[in-house]
Amino acid sequence: MDTKTSPIVPGLGNPPCAALQYKIDDGPVVVVPARADRAKFCQAVRLVLSAPRLVAHNGAYDAAVLCREGFDEEVFEAYDSGRFEDTLQTSRLLDIAHGRGLRRPYDLRSVCEAWGCSVVPDKDDPVRTRYWEVAAIPFAEWPEEFKSYATTDVEALAELDQLQEEQRVALVHKPGW
Repeated sequence: MDTKTSPIVPGLGNPPCAALQYKIDDGPVVVVPARADRAKFCQAVRLVLSAPRLVAHNGAYDAAVLCREGFDEEVFEAYDSGRFEDTLQTSRLLDIAHGRGLRRPYDLRSVCEAWGCSVVPDKDDPVRTRYWEVAAIPFAEWPEEFKSYATTDVEALAELDQLQEEQRVALVHKPGW
């Protein structure tokens, strides 16, 4: 799960949501603009927040954005039930577990590169800060660069989560752990 927002400005820790992107299991990435069809957006948020397992990178940010959109109860229920997982925090924990410390950046691109993901988002792409421009436009009508960046973020997140899951399983089954 990921959100796209209006630009981040000082004093506004959780800007308005422009879109929600998600992927369920091996399905396609779904992108739902926040302002094009509010009912569809709300339905998508509820679907994501009720999933048995939610995965995000820097998920506290996405959670705050969804709280701003009025989904406080659903967000906190997901946290309270232990269904919310964060690949950023998992990366830090696995680095510590392997004795690497916390000596590198933990943005999604850096973590994907460190883990050898085949999909790596381009965090230098200027479109990443312009999603508010398409928040009220149906996804099918988005310019290709907006579609591509939004779907790549979630594909990278899904691949990273899979690689981390394999590492977590290996650690749990490692003698002496």
